[in-house]
Amino acid sequence: MDPVSHALFGRALATTRTSRPRGLTAALVLGSLMPDVDALWVFAGFDRYLAHHAAGTHALIATPIEAAILAAVLRVAVPRSRLWPLFIASWVGIAGHII
Repeated sequence: MDPVSHALFGRALATTRTSRPRGLTAALVLGSLMPDVDALWVFAGFDRYLAHHAAGTHALIATPIEAAILAAVLRVAVPRSRLWPLFIASWVGIAGHII
């Protein structure tokens, strides 16, 4: 999938909730994009990018770490948000990207 499709997937997940905690939509959308942070490997060479793309940030074992990082950043960026809902939403978005 391309980045737009991943972002739309996260947004679609957010619309399934009638009441959303603060930052939930951002966590789902950014979580859906988070595993593609490995695109930075392109600057080291396309062959390195291809070697790292399917590992690391796209590994299921890395998803809780990525979700914790994103939730912490969003907790600071979104006033009056709560960490636990941000973590869960980030994790769902990241897992949706991988699956």
